[in-house]
Amino acid sequence: MSTETNIVGVTLRRPGRVRYYDAKNFTLRVEDLVVVESEADKNSQEVGTVVVAPRPHTNSRRRLPQVIRRANNRDAEQYKKVRSREEDLLDVAKAEIIALRLPMKVVGAEQDLVGGKLILFFTAEGRIDFRSLVKTLAEKFKTRIEMRQIGVRDEAKKVGGIGVCGLTLCCCTFLKEFAPVSIKMAKAQNLSLNPSKISGQCGRLLCCLGYEHENYLALTKTLPKIGKVVNTPQGSGKVKAVSVLKQEFLLILEDGTDVRLSADDWMKMNPPDKAPEPEVDEAETDGEIAKLADEEVAYQVEEAGDFLTAEATPPEATTSSDTDDEGSSNAPAGDSEGSASM
Repeated sequence: MSTETNIVGVTLRRPGRVRYYDAKNFTLRVEDLVVVESEADKNSQEVGTVVVAPRPHTNSRRRLPQVIRRANNRDAEQYKKVRSREEDLLDVAKAEIIALRLPMKVVGAEQDLVGGKLILFFTAEGRIDFRSLVKTLAEKFKTRIEMRQIGVRDEAKKVGGIGVCGLTLCCCTFLKEFAPVSIKMAKAQNLSLNPSKISGQCGRLLCCLGYEHENYLALTKTLPKIGKVVNTPQGSGKVKAVSVLKQEFLLILEDGTDVRLSADDWMKMNPPDKAPEPEVDEAETDGEIAKLADEEVAYQVEEAGDFLTAEATPPEATTSSDTDDEGSSNAPAGDSEGSASM
């Protein structure tokens, strides 16, 4: 059953993901401080800043967490104390980790508005025996301490930063989950396989490689593959370059003449019922990126007019032992996250 509600966009931390809450009948403006229900625990409360003004919305899915009230002076003071307490937890935790020589890295801490349990986020190569650390922190802060192990992508999400596009990281603004990203996506978009250009702050393949992947696949189906021999009314020739976005390709005839043809020309010469299935490269793993990082990426790119891509022969890549999943460079955050508390 769908219901009409007013939703408001709130961020609990900056930079941070925008979360949407039921604003009820509150009159709120951008930059207002509000007290909201915790998404993880309805009995907990958190303070956030309004970044998207309230607007009507038909919610036909799950119940949205609600805005409890506009933050007052007392809430603002409590909010500052909670943030200060989180910073103290980070400082103490880092010092204790060094003293105990634990092979782990602390990346963030959180506590709700009512001063409940403290959550400490960390990264590590494997399982860590942090019982001594939890005991020390619990004695010092007089509250329950929960430890959560996260992956490198979640670490980048917690730390924040600026991407190669010049904007705040997607995972810090709107991404709720990490979708699998493959090296095939970079190849389909004819991007350079230089790790520094297709890897994000976390060291994994850019999440944005998947944003336009389906569009590129659809557009590629209407064009021949580079290197393919094509028969045209002007004669037989070899495809030298392809412009996916312009929907054009460059053909070099046997006599050396350059001919530019459009996707429509190609489809007329090869009707859909007779057109061959597009050739698809086999999936490659994130280990190949690690290999490319160790070796200089060398492409023999031949310029072909104003075309976006040219015939290239990338070096062979071998699979590294540092591989998550075959054909995928990242997995959902839940797969790499563990928690323990005391």
